[in-house]
Amino acid sequence: MAYNYFCCRKHTPPVKYAAAQPNNMPGTFASPMCPSCGKTMEFYDSGAAPTDPRPVPPPLPAVEKVPKLSSAEVPLYSGSGDNPGHGLVTWTITRNAAKAEVTFTLNLGVKTAGQYDATHVFKLADGLLQIGAQNDQENWWINAPMTGAGADKAIWHSLDLASMATRAIPGVVLPAKIEIGVKLGNSRFGLIHLLAGHAKSVRNVGAYSIDTEGIKGVDAYVPMIALQSGMRRFAQEQITRINYDNARNKFLLQGQYSGLIVVTRTPGSPRYAITTLYNTTDTAFGQRVFPA
Repeated sequence: MAYNYFCCRKHTPPVKYAAAQPNNMPGTFASPMCPSCGKTMEFYDSGAAPTDPRPVPPPLPAVEKVPKLSSAEVPLYSGSGDNPGHGLVTWTITRNAAKAEVTFTLNLGVKTAGQYDATHVFKLADGLLQIGAQNDQENWWINAPMTGAGADKAIWHSLDLASMATRAIPGVVLPAKIEIGVKLGNSRFGLIHLLAGHAKSVRNVGAYSIDTEGIKGVDAYVPMIALQSGMRRFAQEQITRINYDNARNKFLLQGQYSGLIVVTRTPGSPRYAITTLYNTTDTAFGQRVFPA
């Protein structure tokens, strides 16, 4: 004969009770009522003896209730400003915890009769945006879509100036290494500036184009990975010119396919940040530099 053992923890020590398993079928039973207080008893074990000489084991830990993540679109950052070469940009950035994503909504142009010239929406996987201090959203860093194991995820590109044949500037000490990242920015620099269209063509140039067929246009990862791929034009061996503004700690680098990239570093910042990217082209009137 097999028995199920029950207890009532409302008493000290707990009241115990043994009940024969119906037809010796383990698991097929109903909890009896406590003979002392009438409350439903708790099953805690089974065995062959009609009584259980062992003490009642301690109760199992309570099941932790995992809080439900909110599906609300929580505002993170909004604003508007001129995008050089492209006009007004009005942006709103929200985060959805349940979907683990950040949404960029970029409205281009002046709103007329309830409509903007164009609206672009991008989805960014949660975790790629490094949320920092409030009221300083433009300086939040964006993790690079591709990084090496153990590498700083916010570094998109780097150059070893110490190993390059740079001309000495009197009274100026150049950094030995330039580590470049991308900030959230605004209409004039950073990821918002780039997603708004300023650097659209430089994301897919020459040997560094990527195939975006079949990929949803709202996935911010696509232009980000294309942007990082295009930055290979500024690999160390491809750099043809470096200009440096010591007063603003700003570099202008020229790389392959006549690409230009501007990076700046504010005091206390761990790395340089991309201000913008340009293309250049030769024309009958000389070399023209224009926003891509």
